[in-house]
Amino acid sequence: MRFTKVVVIFILTMVFMGLPVSALGLYQPWIAEQVARETYNQKKAAYSPTDQKKLDNLANQIIEINSRRTTELSLQMEAQGEILDEFQSRNPGKVAQVEKVRYWVTYAHEAVAFQAAKNYIFTLISETNLKRDVTPTVNQFENDLSVLRKKVINSQSMVQELVKP
Repeated sequence: MRFTKVVVIFILTMVFMGLPVSALGLYQPWIAEQVARETYNQKKAAYSPTDQKKLDNLANQIIEINSRRTTELSLQMEAQGEILDEFQSRNPGKVAQVEKVRYWVTYAHEAVAFQAAKNYIFTLISETNLKRDVTPTVNQFENDLSVLRKKVINSQSMVQELVKP
């Protein structure tokens, strides 16, 4: 107990003395994303206006597709939740089965929310081969959507199994 107090006092002392919290080894994912975005913007600024426009268009397409797909999937998840609520109100004796399915519906719905908040930043290496630079990010985006869709389909099949007569 005493050791814990000493560690807390040490950390607070370091923070108040101006030592950045990151120096204490705390991982902050938003900092990594911010650094990646700054690096991307610096490299993109050195590219020709035509290539900058291509990058902006592709980034906007990813944002638009991600928004549209996650909105559709979120609506499906809300419908699954409503079906589950209605089933539970009509079958009060099946609480354990409903809670098991509700867990997976919630899991999929959280995955949809996480995907909706996700940002994709291209890793630029060279202006000479723009396609090679953006392809890994586009592939990652497509893979993320595919995995997300499988989670939603899994929860949907569980709801269907539960309500099947």
